[in-house]
Amino acid sequence: MVANLPLAQECVQWKWSRYLERMEELSVSEPPPENGLNGLFDSAVEYFEAGDVSAARDVLERLIAEVPDDPQILNYLAVTTHQTGDPSRARELFERAVRIEPDFAEAWSNLGSLTHEMGEFDRAIKAFSRLCKLTPNEPGPFICLGHALQANQQCSQAVSAYKSGLSLSPNHPDAWSNLSRALLSEGRWQEALDAADRELALQPGHTGAMALKSVALMELGRGEEWSQLVDLSGLLQVFEISVPGGHADIVEFNRTLSTYCKNHPSLVFNPKNNTTELGLQTANMANDGESGPIAGLIGAIGICVEGYIEAHPISPAHPFLSQRPEDWTFDIWATVLGDGGHQSSHIHRDGWLSGVYYAQLPDSVSAGTPGHAGWIEFGRQQVYPKSQSRPRVQVFQPVEGKLLLFPSYFYHRTLPFNSETQRISIAFDLVPTGAVPTG
Repeated sequence: MVANLPLAQECVQWKWSRYLERMEELSVSEPPPENGLNGLFDSAVEYFEAGDVSAARDVLERLIAEVPDDPQILNYLAVTTHQTGDPSRARELFERAVRIEPDFAEAWSNLGSLTHEMGEFDRAIKAFSRLCKLTPNEPGPFICLGHALQANQQCSQAVSAYKSGLSLSPNHPDAWSNLSRALLSEGRWQEALDAADRELALQPGHTGAMALKSVALMELGRGEEWSQLVDLSGLLQVFEISVPGGHADIVEFNRTLSTYCKNHPSLVFNPKNNTTELGLQTANMANDGESGPIAGLIGAIGICVEGYIEAHPISPAHPFLSQRPEDWTFDIWATVLGDGGHQSSHIHRDGWLSGVYYAQLPDSVSAGTPGHAGWIEFGRQQVYPKSQSRPRVQVFQPVEGKLLLFPSYFYHRTLPFNSETQRISIAFDLVPTGAVPTG
C-alpha cells in the first residue's frame, strides 16, 4: 500500500506488505487492547487490495479512534486519505506519525512525496533530508531530495544530493538525467553533457537525456554535433493522411474530429503543469473506443508511422535511429487554442516518436501571416539561467489534413496567433512498450 504520488520512479516506494509485517509483530509482541482490532486490520487490507480505498480508509478511521497514537495506522490512514482526495489532512496524519515515531522512515518518505506533490518544497526537503539520515545507504532518498531541491530552485544543493545517490548506486535509473538537468541550471555545460551521456550509456535512446544533451552541445558551441543529434531536416517528416473509413472526404472528417475534440469531457482550460497557454487540452483519448474519429485518426497515424519507419531505417550510428521500439502504445490528446493561444517550448518525455495532426486552422494561419503566427517551431530548446547560445530553429506551416512526425526529444513550440477561429490540433506519442533492438 503506497501513496499514489506522481514523482519520478526513482523516489522511494514503500509497500503495503511492510504494514502487514508490522501488524504480525504487533499481534505477537504488542497485542492491541481488543482482539477485534486484528480483524479490522485484515479488513482494511482486503478492501485496499480489492481497490476499495474509501472502505479501507473508513476501517482505518475506526482503528485510529481505538489506538490514536499508533504511527503505523496513522501512516496508512494518511495514504488512503490522500488517495481519496484530501491531501491536506493526509499531510497532517503523516506529520502526527513522525512526531510520535521520529525514526519512522516510511512515513517520512510518504510525507516528502506528498508535500512535493503539493508544491510545498521546503517541507519536502525537510522530510527527505531526515529520510537520508535514517537510510544513509539507500540511493532513493537522496534522489528524491535532489528533486525537491531542484523544484525549489536550489540547484547547487540538488547536484550534491544527486551525486550522493549516484555514489551509492551508479546505475540508478534516470538519476544521471536528473543530475544533468540540475547541472544545466548551474551553467556547468560540460558536466551536464557528461551526465547526459552516462544516462544514454545506461538507457540508450533515453528521450530526456537526448534533449538535455542537445542543450549542452549548443551551449558548448558544438553546433555540428547538435545538428547531427537534432537533425531537423532529416528526422522531421510531413504526411497527408488517408481519409478514415466512413467519411466522404478529409474536410468532413476534420469537421467531425474538431467537433468531437471541442466537446470532449476531459477538455480543460490552461491545464496545470502543461505548456498550453490561452487554450484548452484534453486528457489521453487513446481509449475512447474502437470506433469514432479518434480511432479513425489512430489508424491513419499508423499508416504514416509505417512510412516514417521505412524512410528512416535502423542506424546504429544515431542515438535515435538505433533505438526503434518493437511495440508501443498511443497517448493522444487534442489542443484547442484561442486568440493569443500558444505552447511554450517542450519535449515529450515518455515518447519515442511524436506527432501532430491539424484538424482546424484559422485563415490567417493557413495563409501564412508575417512572423509565422500559429506555426510550429522546432529547435528552440529550454533556456537556463546562464544560457548564452542562439537557437537554430525551423518553422513549419500547419495544413489541415496533414500530419507531422518527429523524434520525441525535439524541442518544439506553437507560435502565438490572433484570430477568433480556434486552432485545433491533435498531438500524440508512440510510447515504447517492448524491447528496443539496436540493429
